[in-house]
Amino acid sequence: MNAAMSGSLIIYERCKRHISQNTLAHYLGISIPALRKIERGEKVLDEAVKAKLCEEFGAERFEGCWEVKE
Repeated sequence: MNAAMSGSLIIYERCKRHISQNTLAHYLGISIPALRKIERGEKVLDEAVKAKLCEEFGAERFEGCWEVKE
């Protein structure tokens, strides 16, 4: 799975759970524009952001997007 697909997955999971961009960005500790970039397909480089995404949406959902460290 590439970065664009992981961005689509984040949008899908966020909308399915009725989580706003503002709420998710705050939870991840990033700006709303940074979240929008990730949702448009920019790679997630910050390990803390990756960990929180895996925690919120499930690590198995991001299998193949990046190395999941447990």
